[in-house]
Amino acid sequence: MSTSNVSWTDCQVLTETFKEVGPHSIKVDIVLPPGLKDGKHPLIIAYHGGYLIAGARNFYPFMASWLPTYAASTNAIIISPDHRLLPSASVTEILSDVEDLWTWVHSSLPSIISSHLPKHSIDLEHILLEGNSAGGFIAAHLALTHHAQVRAAILVYPMLDNLMDHFTVGPPESSLSADDQTLWKGDVLHSKIELARTAGCVTNRLDPEGILLTRSMAKRGKLGDFFRSDPRTNPLNRVKDPLETDGLPSKVWILQGKDDTGVPPEGSIAFEKAVTRNSWSTELILDVIDDEPSEHGFDRTWSMADKKLTKHLDWINQAWL
Repeated sequence: MSTSNVSWTDCQVLTETFKEVGPHSIKVDIVLPPGLKDGKHPLIIAYHGGYLIAGARNFYPFMASWLPTYAASTNAIIISPDHRLLPSASVTEILSDVEDLWTWVHSSLPSIISSHLPKHSIDLEHILLEGNSAGGFIAAHLALTHHAQVRAAILVYPMLDNLMDHFTVGPPESSLSADDQTLWKGDVLHSKIELARTAGCVTNRLDPEGILLTRSMAKRGKLGDFFRSDPRTNPLNRVKDPLETDGLPSKVWILQGKDDTGVPPEGSIAFEKAVTRNSWSTELILDVIDDEPSEHGFDRTWSMADKKLTKHLDWINQAWL
């Protein structure tokens, strides 16, 4: 799997619209790593992080820095979609965007690839899902819904239980950093959330005030409010309910930091235990990093030379490629 390091900005990008909501177009980037060989390409569907509140399809600090190198080493094409964001959209609306992206992948992506790249085609028999944080939440939903059509999934510090106390009550004030203690709270935060609800169709949020809103909602226990009305939007609940889903792809790797205060490991641990109790044929590895600093985003410094990464990617390749 050796290849020189490839960054997101080294890749060619084709931008398409996969959905329209009123006058607003929701975009997806088709990311082509350098050096793609002619022929069929496996597909990576990658979703960005941002607590479902912030980020964008091309805001790479909220995505896995090692993913373009991995794609180049496997001759794969990546697609990176936008979706509507909280709080102006509901979680149900976000998941409808995800399902519409899945439909677009099968109905439109092959012809788009062949029209732009005549010597290339997409192999929809070999799909890998990848997502970081909120992107891991989305990848988990796709994996649960379309497990028969997905070969494998990589979930990096994923939001798998958004009804845990961390997201519904918030972490104890004593555990917050000095920076966290300056976040909005109380009536100020409530007014900021209500203002953002009226913003219309928002698919990227990167401005300083938007990031402050995101961090405040996540650290003040407001994120869970958006999951209370429909517990089925919570991946852990879907795994526990046999009427909701009957499987996952054949291989799932969850990468989680023990010291993660952004998305604590308890959600991934509970998800892994729930999957184990089911009689699914899925092989799931929960890899909790505890021998190095493992705060949220810890893998941003990783490269394809890191044995912790290559060991599990080789394992994923057995199912995906």
